[in-house]
Amino acid sequence: RTGRGLVTLRVLHVGLESLSVRRGGLNRFCDNVVRAERSLGLDATAVWVGGDEEYAASISPASLWRRNRDIARIIRESDADLIDVHFAPHAVWALASGALAHRPLVVHFQGPWADESRWTGGSRAASFVKRRLERFVLRRAESVVVLSQAFGDIARQRYFVRPERLSIQPPGVSIPKVRDRAAIRAELGAIVEAPLVVAVRRLVPRMGLSVAIEAVADMPAAQLVIIGEGPERSALEATAERLGCRDRVRILGALSDVERDQWLAAATVSVVPTLAHEGFGLVVLESLAAGTPVVVSDVDGLVDAAAASRFVNVVPRGDAEALREALSLAHAAIPDAAEVRASVSACEWSQVASRLIEQTYAPLMTATVEPTLVTYLDHTAKRSGGELALVKLISAITASSGDAYFPHVVLFEHGDFEAELRRRGISYEVFELPARTQGVARDELLRSPLTGLYDTARFSWKLSRHLRRQRPDIVHANSLKAIAIGVIVSIWSPWRLLTHVRDIWIPPYLSEAVGRAMRLLTARRSDVIVANSALTGRAAGSRSLVLASPIDEPFFRVTPAQPGSTLRLAVIGRLAPWKGQDLVLDALELVTDLDLHVSFVGSALFGEDSYAEELVRRASVYGSRVTFLSAVDDVPSVLASLDATLLSSRSPEPFGNVVVESLAAGRPVIVPHFGGLVEFIEDGVNGLYYEPNSAASLADAIRRFAANGAERETKAERGRETAQRFAAPRVAEMAQRIYESVLK
Repeated sequence: RTGRGLVTLRVLHVGLESLSVRRGGLNRFCDNVVRAERSLGLDATAVWVGGDEEYAASISPASLWRRNRDIARIIRESDADLIDVHFAPHAVWALASGALAHRPLVVHFQGPWADESRWTGGSRAASFVKRRLERFVLRRAESVVVLSQAFGDIARQRYFVRPERLSIQPPGVSIPKVRDRAAIRAELGAIVEAPLVVAVRRLVPRMGLSVAIEAVADMPAAQLVIIGEGPERSALEATAERLGCRDRVRILGALSDVERDQWLAAATVSVVPTLAHEGFGLVVLESLAAGTPVVVSDVDGLVDAAAASRFVNVVPRGDAEALREALSLAHAAIPDAAEVRASVSACEWSQVASRLIEQTYAPLMTATVEPTLVTYLDHTAKRSGGELALVKLISAITASSGDAYFPHVVLFEHGDFEAELRRRGISYEVFELPARTQGVARDELLRSPLTGLYDTARFSWKLSRHLRRQRPDIVHANSLKAIAIGVIVSIWSPWRLLTHVRDIWIPPYLSEAVGRAMRLLTARRSDVIVANSALTGRAAGSRSLVLASPIDEPFFRVTPAQPGSTLRLAVIGRLAPWKGQDLVLDALELVTDLDLHVSFVGSALFGEDSYAEELVRRASVYGSRVTFLSAVDDVPSVLASLDATLLSSRSPEPFGNVVVESLAAGRPVIVPHFGGLVEFIEDGVNGLYYEPNSAASLADAIRRFAANGAERETKAERGRETAQRFAAPRVAEMAQRIYESVLK
């Protein structure tokens, strides 16, 4: 390592084509990474078709077999310590012939070559062969780098790349010098006042350029400039002619980087209307770097690219009307170019190269034991309590164990929980369960129609095959449906199955029949059953272990409450009938003489919108004394503004994540006297009890808390002491002991 922390090694990059041959996204990525690595002091060289760069060896554009032989020869003769391949089929013969000579192989997977071939008219047979060639290389690479979560899913599910060998690293961008938009338009001959839409795309059907033409056709003053070459040029010109906008659509062909950047800087908005197979969309960053906002379709990596900046708008793929509305909105509210450029200031190529070196190259150059792969199954991608508890547990284990465990989450649907996984840097993929099965209520699991049983059986078979290819050491099932499916897919499997019960498997949560079936399933196949409380464990079976949900460190750093004349209370949790927020409104009617403010923090998740609307209607009579904050990411900040929290659940809570988080923040709790809470809440010590489902008892507890202001500090201190039992490092240590035990 150098003084800057970068690994000093020789890297040979195997690209596709030099930029002097073709200016595709893959070629630009490879060229920019090599140049950035060289600027950082690495001995980085390259080999690709054509070109005369001093740091690159050129091979002829012969057949794929001939190119493979040439590349294998160059790799064999190279003194590089590591080989980085940017087009997987170029490494087939190098791998098969042993040319790598035990050197680590990194492969950049920027899109399925087989699918691309099929999309552009290739035969099924050719696509089959191409997929087998790609799979041969990807499965043997020590590390596979993808640009987006969507292509990570493809690499894992279609090419069988193991989760611990895959990393998501977005591309970079070179930020050009600032120039006045009007002056650039004048140089380019574009109308200064008119909306100017620019698309930088290959002219092939999957790029969706015909949709862009259709959208611009309904914008009478707008111009569309298309930069790129490809076989669809004549078809696009014909589409513009048919829609009567041929005079406002210009196809300029391939341009230099400087000319392309000029058009992007001159544009009102750029558009990336891809219909399928988009690894990331490098042009999105290039447009933002030029100071121009972007409209993209909701395809693959474009969704990840949109997350890079608030100046990217996402519309449904193929929807010309939605695209036209987004383009019109961009022209009506043109943002400041400097702000747009600043939004991608952290995406320069030097930073991309540094991440690649530190996160991919460096670990491969150090001999380490392969980590234990733990695959977590969860049927939902909503930000509910069990899912948030899971990411906290994973983060705690990762922080405690270092590289000993590699966590990978498999979700059965897309949802906003994915953002939380990305924020914490947790590997995940979406393996979709059919919607008609995903929507089956928990008490209907045994009464599903034949279609539901068929869907479940077929999904379980596919998931079992997928997991067997990934070869996890432990499968950790985290939710009710995930446990049921996890048990099925683990029959005669080589991995250990841990079922994590987070709900009380007795009425009213589950019917007697479903609860009995779940206990039978888990008892027959689970290697270990863990529960978030002793109560939950007893309901799940006699041989369960207690593994509580961990508390993140920020909750322990919340400053002490500053008492004021107004008592500040909050109910934190999703808005649902069984969570009992309406009980709090009933209690408020009995304490109208108290000076207090109540906040409801959370939103409806599982079709409970009508309940949420009724709460808002009822609370309107209290005016500013009651507020609704919806769901928040920064719960510690909410707790910092409170004196105490309320739990109003109408049926027993299995554990109560928000309760222990409140204790950690030094905020006493007012809770019903049942459920898993009784295992750590003491009435009058670290909180107050009230009789379940009794508004009068809840009102009395609020009065008691308001009357004993002098004791609040003592309750807060005792609450923090209680919460230490659930601190993340302690829970992580327990989880690791369970993992070690089950592996033995």
